[in-house]
Formats: sequence, structure tokens, C-alpha cells
Amino acid sequence: MDLNWVKLQGYKRLISATLHTSGKVVAIVGSNEAGKSSILQALQHLSHNMRFRPQELNRGNESRNEEDVVIEAGFLLDDNDREAISHLFQGDKVRQFKLTKLLNGTRKWEITPKPNRMAKQYNGDAKNLSDLSKELTDPCKEMEEILTQRIPRILFFDEAQRDLKSTYELSNLATSPPPALRNLASLAKLDLVNLHAALSAGDQAKVQTFLNKANVQIINVVKDKWSQSRVKVRLSTNGLTLHVHIENEQMDCTNLEDRSDGLRQFVALINFLESEHTDQRPILLIDEAETHLHYDAQADLMNMFAKQSLAVKVIYTTHSAGCLPEDLGNGVRCVLPIKGKEESKIENNFWAIDKQDKRAGFSPLLFSMGASSLAFIPIRKAVFVEGATDMLLLPTMFRQVSDKSYLGFQIAPGLSETKNSFLRLLKNEAPMVSFLVDKDKGAEKLIKDLREAEIDDSQIFQLPCDEGSVLEDCISKELYLEAVNKLLQDWNQNVCTMLLEELPDINRPKAVEEWCKDKKIKSPDKKNIAYCLLDFANGERQEFLVQKNLKQSFKELYDSIVKCLKIENSI
Repeated sequence: MDLNWVKLQGYKRLISATLHTSGKVVAIVGSNEAGKSSILQALQHLSHNMRFRPQELNRGNESRNEEDVVIEAGFLLDDNDREAISHLFQGDKVRQFKLTKLLNGTRKWEITPKPNRMAKQYNGDAKNLSDLSKELTDPCKEMEEILTQRIPRILFFDEAQRDLKSTYELSNLATSPPPALRNLASLAKLDLVNLHAALSAGDQAKVQTFLNKANVQIINVVKDKWSQSRVKVRLSTNGLTLHVHIENEQMDCTNLEDRSDGLRQFVALINFLESEHTDQRPILLIDEAETHLHYDAQADLMNMFAKQSLAVKVIYTTHSAGCLPEDLGNGVRCVLPIKGKEESKIENNFWAIDKQDKRAGFSPLLFSMGASSLAFIPIRKAVFVEGATDMLLLPTMFRQVSDKSYLGFQIAPGLSETKNSFLRLLKNEAPMVSFLVDKDKGAEKLIKDLREAEIDDSQIFQLPCDEGSVLEDCISKELYLEAVNKLLQDWNQNVCTMLLEELPDINRPKAVEEWCKDKKIKSPDKKNIAYCLLDFANGERQEFLVQKNLKQSFKELYDSIVKCLKIENSI
């Protein structure tokens, strides 16, 4: 079950704001006091029945009713969820489970589509409908009971839980260990007080017994519950100090502090989840993920978030460009203060043009993070693409054709707008880079410019499509047309719709623009079409974007990029 959206109504600065939470990793950015941390605090309310405190509510609305809605959340069911209720009437048709929480703490549930909608589609006489009504009553209640047990827990993974160190002086910490050590000891079933007593008494036999049992317990837990991890944690002592080591497949040990920050936090995450007794993968919340981490360490942490499979989703706040996720287009949400008010709004589509403040492109993101240039952002392995729509669509398209949640690289836009003199500098923008262009004449010029900038041909890729094509031509034609017509209907009154036969196979964006010009109506923005397509792919419908005949070609393109960038997918 996937948390797909959350709506806040009058929670602190957020009067009426919806956060889109599709995707495995969601970064929330914004200036200080904009309300980033408030969103994480609100999300924790989904897991319990405690009422909202007065200080959590917006100060501008003093007269709220006990049964006012404060937070709503939509969970999309997967095939396993539907299988769990398939024995009930129309259980295999349920798509969404909605949670509503009132000011007084009451939580209510709603199944979509509702049984009464199903009943309207039931073809039968009055007697059959009467029988159906009786049939629906109890199953609907039973569906709710089953699905509430399947909703992932929402856990706050705070800084103290993440700060797992290599050494701990037990004389100071045995009786009151810090959270990260307490979690590790709990997982290992290691009594720190007894271990300290044995160390103080010089009883090496007892010390070794404690350590042997603890190390076996760690191996068993990791093997049974986190078998996808190759991590082996070992404990040892020296004097009154407890040491935490990492053992590799060759049985070589290194100090935990000598390993990457991503791995350290991954180990801390295993300990944390075990201490929380989670039977299913939870949703993790992390505030200010970049705290105490330098830029390279932040990038390593982001890779861990993307690769790990311990949590079903990670939602975190950050002030740092180094802590942005690999999917820049679909993984970032901006919290922006509303000028002149003690309120904020959530911008889910940060790349879209903001008509009120005239900012476009990355500017809302950069403004909220206090940055002035994107040049330093792709410090991880990166694929440079031509423009915004490529950055928005390609991560989802690659994940779909590869059936992976982790790509291993960022997709960064700007090739089509970069001056020739700066192209050679792009080689230094990330530890390892490649370049992906369309198949049109503009792409031919870009390839020529890249070669002149001394970019090796092995780093340059083209879309696997017909000559003259752009990325939008690789999308399912029916889906692309649906997105275009939806935006036309949203932005224009009484407008006609574009027909499938009017949409060519080559250079669809140009064809849409010319069609709208001929009809004397406003043409939808390419970036907004891309966001609409992402809604189709990541929302309730879960549509596959790539044309079926190009699926294998796109998979081979992804594999070639992975090989070029020398990406490993294991932790």
C-alpha cells in the first residue's frame, strides 16, 4: 500500500495544502520557518488517535469545530492488498483507501470506489439489488478492518537514532545508552550493564560469551529480516570500550566510522526498525537529513535512501542541494511562504511556471534553498539531458522499463541551453557523467558540440526512436493525447479536443503547438504535459508511459547508461 497524497487543512501555516507523496524518496525543501518540519509532524498523526493540540492549529482560525477535518491521506492499493480482500464482494476492484483525521483525533476510513457506486453498476432487478445491499454491509466493514492492518507505519527516524558511532565508552553509557546504541544492543540482545560489569571484573570468558551471542543474534536478524543486505555487523571490546565493525564477504573487518555515511545510517536503520518491531516496511520521516554531513556524505546518504528496501518510502526535509534525490523532477516538493501572510503553500510541481511570482524552471527550488546556481547539484553520477521535460519523464520511464526503484544516477537538464564554451565543464559536474539527446536535428548539433568539447563518444547516447523524434514521441500516443486534451479542457472553455489521427508520430510537441495555433487557443506547456503524464504513471492509474514497441529498446538504453557510469545496485 502506497501513501500517494496528503491534504492538510489548517495545520500550523498550511491552511489548505496538498502534498503529493508518490515515489520512494520525497524531499521537502523550503526556507526556514516555511513549514517543512510541520509537514512531518502532521504525517505522524496518521498513525494514532491522539487529538490535535491547540498549538498545532493555524492561529488565524480560532473557532474550529471538534469534528473539523485537519488531515486526509490517500493510500493506493497494490495487487497484494487487493488479494487480501479478494474474497469479499468486489474486493478486487478497490483502488484507494482514504484516511481522514478530525481535530478531536477520530480517524475515519473510506474505500474507493465505494460499494454504493459498485451497486449502481449492478445489473439486476429489485430483488437482486436488495440481496446485494445485504451482501455489501458486512464485507465493507471487513475490508476496512483488513486494510487498516496493512497500512504502513509512519516512523520518525531522528538524528539521535541515525548517529551510530564506531566506539562507545561503556563506563559512561552502559546504564543510559544513546538511542542508536540502545537500538543496536536491543537487536543484538546484548545487556550493556552486564557486559560492562564483566569487563570491569576482567571476566574474559563471560565477555566473550556475551559478544559471541550478540554477534550471532545480529547475523540471524539480518539474515531473516533483511536478507537483501550484504552488511555484517560485528561487536568487539577493548578495555571498557565497545567497538562496532563492518565485516565484508572476505571476512575483513573495518571500523564503522571508516565506512560511508550511507552505510552507517543503513546499519542504524536496521537497528531502529528492529527496535520498533515492524512487521512490514514502514514510511520513514527524517528532518534535516543533511545534518553534520559534508557534501559527499549527503550524496552517499541519498544513494542509500534510493537503494534500500527496508522502508517503503522515505520523506525528508533538507536545506542542502547535496541532499536532493536522484529523481529531481518527481522527487522534490517545495514549501513556499505566502507573501504578507503567516501561511505557506506546497508546490508539488516545482518546475512548472508560477504565474503569480513569474518564476520558472528551478528558480522556486533554488530560491527556497538559498542557492543561486544548479552547477554544483549533480555531485553524484549524472546523465545530462536537453531540457526540463526530459528530466521530468526519463526517471519514471527508466524505472518502468528496468523494473527498478533505484536508477543510480541523477538526470540533470540544461544541455539545450548550455553554451558551447561551457559544455566541456559538464564533465566535471559529477563523479561520472553521460549525455542523452533526442533524435532530431537539434540533437545532431548537440552531439557535434559535445565531441568538439572533447566528450568521448562512449558517454553520448541518443533516444532509441525514429529519426526526427523527441522524447514525447516515445510516450504511449494515447496517453500523451489524453494529457494534452486534459490540459486543454482545464485551461480553455468550450474547447474542442485533439483527435488521435491529428497527432503525428514525429515531433508531437510541435504538432500540438501548431494545432492550438490553428484553433486560436492557448497551447499547453510542455512541462505541464509532462507532469500530467507523471500523474498517470505514479497516481492511482499506474500507467506505463513508454510505447510498447520501444520498451526493450529503452531497457537496453538504460543498461548501456548503467554500464557507462559503472553503477552497482547493491548496498
